[in-house]
Amino acid sequence: MRDRLVYMGSTFRTVGIDPDEMGIITYDGLESCILNSQSYVNTNTISGKSGYSIKSSEEEETSFSGAYVTRFSDVEAMKETFSKLLLGEDITGGCKGKTSAVAISNAITNLAASVFGELWKLQPLSEEVKAKWIKEMNWLLSPTNYMVELVPAKQSGTNGSTFKIMMPKARADIHVNIPALLKIDSMLIEVLDSMVGTKFRYTVGNVRKESGGESVSVKSSKRWWFPYPRVPAGGISETARKKLIYQGNLVHQVFKAAKTINENVLLEMTVTKAICIFRPT
Repeated sequence: MRDRLVYMGSTFRTVGIDPDEMGIITYDGLESCILNSQSYVNTNTISGKSGYSIKSSEEEETSFSGAYVTRFSDVEAMKETFSKLLLGEDITGGCKGKTSAVAISNAITNLAASVFGELWKLQPLSEEVKAKWIKEMNWLLSPTNYMVELVPAKQSGTNGSTFKIMMPKARADIHVNIPALLKIDSMLIEVLDSMVGTKFRYTVGNVRKESGGESVSVKSSKRWWFPYPRVPAGGISETARKKLIYQGNLVHQVFKAAKTINENVLLEMTVTKAICIFRPT
C-alpha cells in the first residue's frame, strides 16, 4: 500500500493509491503464460533461484528493493545517480539537460550495457554483478512510484456538504508494465543461474581445434575474439540438448513479451503535429 499526501484547502490528507484498489490489471500471469508455451517438462530448470521471483506487484517491489544491504558507498553512489537525473545529465547545471524520462531511459541503457555488455558466455552472473544490477535498477525505477495522475472525486465535508477534489491515481501504464518487465527480467536471470554443470565449455583465443585434431584459425570471422563454445567429442546428452532448446525457446518468448510491451507503449504515445511536419518522408 502506497500513501500520498494530498492538499485539501488548508489541510493535508494521506490518500492510498494501491494499484489493486484501483482495479488495475497486472501481468501476474505473464510468467506462467510464457512457461506454459514451452514443451520441456522439467520444471526444476527454472525454479526461482535469482532471489527475487514475484507473485504480485507489491511482493515484487518488496523483494526487488530488499535484495541488497545499503552501505555508505551506496548512498554516495545514489546521490550521484539522482543528481545526474535531476540535472538531465547536464552536470554543469546549464540549460542543455534532457528531460527526466530521457535521462532515466539513458541511465537504464547504460546500466544494462555495463552489466550485460561483456557477457559472452552462458554462465551465472557473479553475486557482485547481480547485486549491482538489482540495486541500481531499484534506484532508477524508484521515481515511477510517484508517477500518478489526478482524477476528479467527491469529498464529504464536516458539515455534510459535498465538494469536488482531485485525487491521485496510479498510472495504469506504469503499474502494469513495470511489474511485467521485472518478471521477465527475473526469468532471464534465472536462466543464467541455471547454467551450471553444463556439458559444454568455451575456448579463448584465436585458434580452435576441429574433431580431427587440426587447428583452424577463426580470425576470418568478424567476431573472432568471442569465446568459442565447444562440446565433448561424443556430443551432449539428449536431456542436456532438450534443456538448452527449452531455455532458448523461453528466452525467445521473453523477447517477444518485452517487444509487445514496448510496441503497446509506443502506440499509446501522442504524436504532436510539429513532429509529424518534420518527420522524414
